[in-house]
Amino acid sequence: MRGRLWTAAFLAALLSALAARAQQSPVSASLSAEKVAVGEVFLLTLQASGGDVRNPDVTPVTDTGLFLDAPEVSSASSFTIVNGRSTSSQKRTWRYRGWAEKEGTYRIPPVKMVVDGREYLTQPLTIEVVKSVSDGRQAGARDGGLSIEEMAMVEARTDKNEIFKGEAVTLLLRVLILDAGNFSVDLRSAQNLPLPETPGFYSGPQNTRQMQEKRGGLSYRVTEISQVLYPTTTGALTIGAWRWQGQVVWSDGWRPGSAARAFATPEIPVTVKPLPAPPDGFSGAVGKYRVAAEFPSGILAQGVPAQWVISVTGEGNPDSVGAPTLPSIPWAHVAGPEVETAQDNQSAENTTKQFRYAVTPLEPGEHELPEVRYVFFAPVLKNYKTESVPARKVTVAVSAQGSQELVTAGGAREEQRSVVLPVSDEPLPLIEDAGLEERASGGLLAWLAALLPLPLYGGLWGWLHRRRRMGTDIPYARRQNALKRARKALGTAGGDSAEPVQLALAGFVADLVNVNAAGLTASDVADLLGGRGCDLALVKETTDILRACERARYAGRAPAPEEVAALKERADALLEPLRRALTEGPSS
Repeated sequence: MRGRLWTAAFLAALLSALAARAQQSPVSASLSAEKVAVGEVFLLTLQASGGDVRNPDVTPVTDTGLFLDAPEVSSASSFTIVNGRSTSSQKRTWRYRGWAEKEGTYRIPPVKMVVDGREYLTQPLTIEVVKSVSDGRQAGARDGGLSIEEMAMVEARTDKNEIFKGEAVTLLLRVLILDAGNFSVDLRSAQNLPLPETPGFYSGPQNTRQMQEKRGGLSYRVTEISQVLYPTTTGALTIGAWRWQGQVVWSDGWRPGSAARAFATPEIPVTVKPLPAPPDGFSGAVGKYRVAAEFPSGILAQGVPAQWVISVTGEGNPDSVGAPTLPSIPWAHVAGPEVETAQDNQSAENTTKQFRYAVTPLEPGEHELPEVRYVFFAPVLKNYKTESVPARKVTVAVSAQGSQELVTAGGAREEQRSVVLPVSDEPLPLIEDAGLEERASGGLLAWLAALLPLPLYGGLWGWLHRRRRMGTDIPYARRQNALKRARKALGTAGGDSAEPVQLALAGFVADLVNVNAAGLTASDVADLLGGRGCDLALVKETTDILRACERARYAGRAPAPEEVAALKERADALLEPLRRALTEGPSS
């Protein structure tokens, strides 16, 4: 009897000691599943409690061949007061999304964690990775039930895996849900599914459609997301795996069921080849295009601008469609272009980019608007192709307002018969008759000089002089209007597009130095500022903003609104320093 009492006491003490030791361990590890399929996501959860808890070292886990994403970290703190002394403790949790790319049984070794200066090890874990998980059903057996994989599946593929730089490639993301009549299946997931990472690509139009599809004797409801991508660099690129979590829900009318499902697709390799050496006149466009032109019919008036619109329509990245190279037109002055893009967000084949030119005839008579050739790279031909706008005859009539001496933007004086009328509110280098205005206002000024006090007359004369200069001196007019135009353009910037910030800042610099703003890159702006002796810090800040805008335009994701707001604020702060540097320096 006494021996039994001693044995029971010993066992109780042993169990108590073990329990106390277990309670003393401040770290733990757990898995969301002990059996998963290849590519299926599981959760590895690590926890630690103490006053000072350090991040764990999960290198031994990844050494086994398992893959872990960056963890989601959460923490909770508590305070206790005993005999007037306060102590604090925190409980931290790390959740790692993991997966395996090969079948096998993986032993997750103990993970080292440091709590309050002491090292602790978590308990070892084991996870089995199989080709597929049937969740108690016999996969492929129609009379024995359906597997989770047969109820819902995902796919990702591209329409081609070898392309040229700038050529469109379409990424197809497909979700298939079983449509089996009496056997109801549904898939619950986030409303906006995350898309794969696409580094090195510029995202184009996206479209979603629904359809039905037969597969292996089963019918499926299919949701297909098509995303157009344009590679911005050459070499071996990778479209990331499509990973997300969902809940598969099913019912045969009697026995409802559900199961969590981690969906994952393999990465997609894409080889991007460089373009061959371009010919003269290459526009930068890659794809399939057609070119058309619009020009007023009938007789043109000498000195009166007419609008010439050249449209490039087709399939490709609109940002790479550059302006055509215009031949010389000796009988007219050409200003522009103003650029306008109309893109169908549902299709990559209906993008139109219009280049609007103001053509001001300088000489009366019969003339020819020359043929315009547009050179682009056609991937289907693996070569460059040229589309043409044919030449057309143009008749220019002499104006009936009498001979006037007019001044062209280049300073050459010619006998003309009309004053050029502006075609927009932008300062255009067309034609102005400074002499006509001067002669018309000369008599009035002489008459007012006798009636008005000298200060008032001087103010009137200064106003008329500035007005006349604004109409004849295009560089001066652009500099005067630059700040107002830039702030107006920045006022429209917002949302998730950085392009308005880029256009406003580059256009501001172009106005101050009187160059064409179309197609200005960060490198071009750096050359313009550096060539005019601007401070290096000012050049760097300007180009940093422009490059950030360029990266945002060609990234695989849209920038966050707060990122755009920060770029807008930085650009606005630069306007005044740039104006002083470019207008008050020796080069102004």
